[in-house]
Amino acid sequence: MKCLKGFYLNETLNDSVVNYRRCSDGLNITQVINPNEKVTIWFFEGSLTTAFEDQIVSEVVEFPQTSLTPSTSSNNPEGETLTPTPTQTITPYFSLSPTPTQTLTPTLTKTPTTTPSIPPTRTISPTITKTPTVTKTENSTPEPTPTKTQTQTPTLTRTLTPTRTPTRTKTQTPTITSGGCPYILTICYNWTIPVGGLGVTNYSYFNCITEQNTVIDNSVQRIVCSTARPQPQGPGPIAIQGSQCDTVCLPPSPSNTPTITPTITPTITSSLTPTLGLCEFPYTYCFNWTIPQETPSTQYDYFNCITQVYTSVSSDIQRTVCSSNQPKRRDGTSSAFSGSACLTLCISPSPTPTSTLTVTPTKTLTPSVTSSPPPPVIVTTIINVSGCTGDIVEVPIHITMNPSVSISSLSYAITYDNSVLSGNNTNQSTRISGLATEFSTIITNFSTFNGIPQFRATWFDLTPVLFNGVIFNVKFKILTSGSHLLTWDIINIGNCEYTDEIGTTIEPVEWTNGSVLENPNCNSFIEIVPSVSVTQTPTITPTPPNNFSHNTIFLTFN
Repeated sequence: MKCLKGFYLNETLNDSVVNYRRCSDGLNITQVINPNEKVTIWFFEGSLTTAFEDQIVSEVVEFPQTSLTPSTSSNNPEGETLTPTPTQTITPYFSLSPTPTQTLTPTLTKTPTTTPSIPPTRTISPTITKTPTVTKTENSTPEPTPTKTQTQTPTLTRTLTPTRTPTRTKTQTPTITSGGCPYILTICYNWTIPVGGLGVTNYSYFNCITEQNTVIDNSVQRIVCSTARPQPQGPGPIAIQGSQCDTVCLPPSPSNTPTITPTITPTITSSLTPTLGLCEFPYTYCFNWTIPQETPSTQYDYFNCITQVYTSVSSDIQRTVCSSNQPKRRDGTSSAFSGSACLTLCISPSPTPTSTLTVTPTKTLTPSVTSSPPPPVIVTTIINVSGCTGDIVEVPIHITMNPSVSISSLSYAITYDNSVLSGNNTNQSTRISGLATEFSTIITNFSTFNGIPQFRATWFDLTPVLFNGVIFNVKFKILTSGSHLLTWDIINIGNCEYTDEIGTTIEPVEWTNGSVLENPNCNSFIEIVPSVSVTQTPTITPTPPNNFSHNTIFLTFN
């Protein structure tokens, strides 16, 4: 069965579907082609069907030529006889560099003999081989091959020989695979380059359609077909992987021969070994971090992406710094939160420590560039609240999301002590409040899971969401006084996570626990002491005249 290569261009305004049997693994493939999209298809002859009759695969070529491929199948379309013949044979390792051995080996050797299906005058055309150099060679076997024509032995090399002589050149030859690609069949994916960063940024990637290294900017959102993630050449958001778009036939490394005959493959050049990006190390992404004003102020340490040294600043005023990691206080805590991307650095993964990287003269603060993990792209925080026994408090759940990511699903699991806090599971309004409109289809529940009381929430939408702020408030009733912890269940995989639109878990993320605290004014009271004013008004009442002799005065107090 022949393996064919062709190009399919969808010239309609709708998605088109093609079905075919792929050469690389023999699987039946159903591929969706976007409007105005052109893809390369490797398929077995007769297996290709399209959604519309007026759309065809163009520029179909047979690659490689099946008539030069040894086969043990009984279904021989050309009727060529596979006979064990004592000839100077090529050892069957599917290599383009034949190794002449003078052996009497009963191998399945393709011998162009005079049979009813092959005329005696048949010649091997260079157009159906990987650059064959057809030469007349003297038969070096002890017993020549019984043929009626002079045997023409194709010498398969990747070099142009100036004379018609057998050339045995040491070349780096690819291995022919069963799918028809003589090198490595590489899958290409659609990558979305979003708009963002501090301005327009160039991205470098290998273009599977043109089979060339390409540079493109993100002045608008773009979707490109590439073998790997497009790399920004400056500050810019991370490209997002999508569905499969094409396959390309790439060599494992550049050829070491000085020239390449165009008939080896239509477009194989040394540029087919893509070098994505200009950095020989993994890129380090920097973000704008806001350090809030604090009273009293304290020192924050961070790696400064502008000067590329560790730096210390005070929180006496609100500051915004460009750093590859979250700025932290000396005790390891932090109130800094991330914003937009500010810079992309090319830093060696194991730099030599120098004195410039020392924050303070103390031995405990000698940070290394590689010691800091990459900053989280999503930070989810349980905000602390306070109340009194018997109160129903609303605990905010806050999200800080990097502009380079968006989510299509979330899962929350918050563990609490049901002897000091309780949740009303009657309906959605008794469980949460203040739900953001982007998450209107969220499902919540108070329950016990494996003996552990938890509040859980789950949400999914086909349209990704970029969100920053309070997603909702969880309602708890305080049963006893004291400080009560609320913790994320990050031990059980899947209980706390975000995924994108294709179901890939988003990492790295950070989960910050919270508490329900006791209000210090719960037990205070005001003692009201009534003020009593006593007014004494003396009244002088003289005695009647008949009592005058006693000289008595009566005082009456009202």
